[in-house]
Amino acid sequence: PIVSQIGYTLESTAGYNSYQWFSNNFPIPNETNSTFTPTSSGDYYVLVIDSNGCQAQSSVYNFVYVGGVEMASTKVITLLPNPASTFVILKASSKADLQGYLKVLSMNGDIMLESKLTKTNQFKLDIEQWANGMYLIELIGENNTERIKFIKQQ
Repeated sequence: PIVSQIGYTLESTAGYNSYQWFSNNFPIPNETNSTFTPTSSGDYYVLVIDSNGCQAQSSVYNFVYVGGVEMASTKVITLLPNPASTFVILKASSKADLQGYLKVLSMNGDIMLESKLTKTNQFKLDIEQWANGMYLIELIGENNTERIKFIKQQ
């Protein structure tokens, strides 16, 4: 079987009788479909069984989670789309959730953007002129700092 990534979902070759997904060499309970949506970064693979009872294991797929991030127990901030080509939007469940200081860094450590956020629930970043690659958003709040990764690609 071959594992490929479609958006935030890992997908295995179709047509097998059974599937079992594994994370860091441990079976994931109740993940027995041809697709699986991880909620954290890690090494994933799938074990399949065909109609003759023969087993096969896919290669390990290193999945990097770049979705939303928990800010606190009831506050969620999401970043969409990811990967993106022209812009990304940070969105929070309420205006109080997205405030503080925002800094965007390239993986080389270059500061791409700095901005103060004042009680908003949405912030749009124009990334069209940036080079392809991974970037890190730091949201520096009064009590904590959160980090969200995203990928810029054409």
